[in-house]
Amino acid sequence: MKQAISAYKVVLRDIVETDIDTLRQWRNQDDIRSQMLDQQMITVEQQQAWFKGLAQRDTQQHFALEYKGQLVGYANIKSPGQLPLTQTGQTLETGLYLGAPKYRGTFLAFCVALALTDYCFNQLEAKQLVATVLPSNQAALNFNQQLGYVIVKQDKTQVLMQLALADYEAC
Repeated sequence: MKQAISAYKVVLRDIVETDIDTLRQWRNQDDIRSQMLDQQMITVEQQQAWFKGLAQRDTQQHFALEYKGQLVGYANIKSPGQLPLTQTGQTLETGLYLGAPKYRGTFLAFCVALALTDYCFNQLEAKQLVATVLPSNQAALNFNQQLGYVIVKQDKTQVLMQLALADYEAC
């Protein structure tokens, strides 16, 4: 088990088996799923297979999000180039969602994003971060821009945003 990240009053920790059904249910909710690039419904079997494969992936890291000791959401880091996350100086892609309804639309998403971003730049020594967002997801576009992300490419299906350390620190 990797060490949990504790910052900004949130904890990003390894996903455990007791988390996976709640995460799947949240992920399958229309309001969350409709904002994902992959909008398919996740079955129990798919979720279990995904969970069993987590330990073997050195190109990804997945987190259960806790606030005040309660599971509230999910976050991940991926290496778009399929290099191990620990290979420093590369570009990493991040993503997150808050599943617990009472925390959606609150400051908590920023707390998670700040903890995740700090970890990527400071511990994983990422060169830059990217986020891929649906053009219709104005909330995510605004959210990322408030963190310092800039749009580098856009088409009808997705918006690619990029964050350099200097832009993050300036924001």
